[in-house]
Amino acid sequence: MNLIINDKTAQASVGETVGKAARLNHSHVGYVCGGHGLCQACYITVQEGADCLGPLTDVEKAFLSPRQIAAGGRMACQATLAKEGTVKVLSRPEEVRRMVFSNPLELFGYAAEMGKDTAQQIGPGVQNLI
Repeated sequence: MNLIINDKTAQASVGETVGKAARLNHSHVGYVCGGHGLCQACYITVQEGADCLGPLTDVEKAFLSPRQIAAGGRMACQATLAKEGTVKVLSRPEEVRRMVFSNPLELFGYAAEMGKDTAQQIGPGVQNLI
């Protein structure tokens, strides 16, 4: 399995979640809720190899907006490496770090979009899991 997190190669095996592989490889991916998908700190954007990941989980369907899903958004704690191949992802913290250094003004629009998506999905997301 060839997993690339924030442009760095990580050791990973089929069957692991991207989040577990990230933690084992000390990759910069958020992790707060213990892998339950409630905090969304592990939000990643799949840049390549989405077909090597398992389908969206019920948790991802509950908490990710249609816009986030269409843009390749997944939750690292939920996204399972399902088959051999190359998967390339960018974590939210790394995406923000890159914006700070390349175009800080872009952060305002990004924060507004992510905040709006989270606000729209949090209520229905929690209700879907109860």
